[in-house]
Amino acid sequence: MDEPTSALAQQEVSSLLRLVTELKQAGTAILYITHKFEELAGIADDVAVMRDGKLVAQRAFAEVSHTEIVRLMVGREASRFVAPSRGVTDTELLRAEGAALPHATRAGDYVVRDMSIRVARGEIVGLFGLIGAGRTEFLEILFGLHGGRAECQLFVAGKAVDVHSPTDAIAAGLALAPEDRKHDGLVLEMGVRENAGLACASANSRWGYLSSRRESLRVMPLLERLKLKAGSLDEPVRNLSGGNQQKVVLAKWLATRPRVLLLDEPTRGIDVNAKNEIYGLIHALAEEGLAVLIASSELPEVLAVCDRIVVMCEGRKTAEFARAEATPESLMNAALPRARVQRPA
Repeated sequence: MDEPTSALAQQEVSSLLRLVTELKQAGTAILYITHKFEELAGIADDVAVMRDGKLVAQRAFAEVSHTEIVRLMVGREASRFVAPSRGVTDTELLRAEGAALPHATRAGDYVVRDMSIRVARGEIVGLFGLIGAGRTEFLEILFGLHGGRAECQLFVAGKAVDVHSPTDAIAAGLALAPEDRKHDGLVLEMGVRENAGLACASANSRWGYLSSRRESLRVMPLLERLKLKAGSLDEPVRNLSGGNQQKVVLAKWLATRPRVLLLDEPTRGIDVNAKNEIYGLIHALAEEGLAVLIASSELPEVLAVCDRIVVMCEGRKTAEFARAEATPESLMNAALPRARVQRPA
């Protein structure tokens, strides 16, 4: 069973756990995957912890504490990136208040509820949480991807803005590099230059026709800054490595000349060298005055890159830490659900 309660209401969770107990008593072997510790108390005999695709521990559940499980989950090497010294201003560039997104199928339930955040000019804020915490959906709300379904009061540079679509968001100075670059960030059969110019096609057009010259002048400096490795500007992005594909996505959004950069899992599926290059770019952009909000499920990433870290769990903000105060254990504890579940009889 892989996260079997992620889409269930409280009463349904208790019913499922009772069913699991009955199956155990009938002799069924069960492998139950979850990050909700309270579910394990009534059903687990043994617990196994995986990290980075490897099994790191397997013990009797009665022999391990909550604290020890958290330690096993986060006990990994820190990122090699070392953040340079950098000043952060007090000038607010992005503020979101009361963001909410109703669940598409569960009446009365929310994917994001009462979520607020503030990012200053030149600041890098991390949005940490486990899968299903609502990080991606929160960024999508800010970028207008949920239209009339979502609620949010949004302010850019102190001015209230109405964002009901990505067009509104781009006009307000926001840019979003999505989590799934191949599905949502790129047109894989198109070339590097065409992809990098997609988000600002109107600025690269004249008399209704796209100008390759204007497009090249706008995106070339960005691709050079990102140290893109490609055979040519016409190389289909499908042929590029994951790291170079991500650089094209970043170039596409930087070409819109945003004031606020929203990054969803910006280094997922790329090698260490490309990661460090992107981390360096993020810090350079913040130094130049952008406000950067990074949603990430990687503890070493947020601890290495961000000035401040906001933790989400089940659609809500559960904690906030300055970088100097944050530890892997404190972030993971804030990211884990704490709801009490009725134990099966």
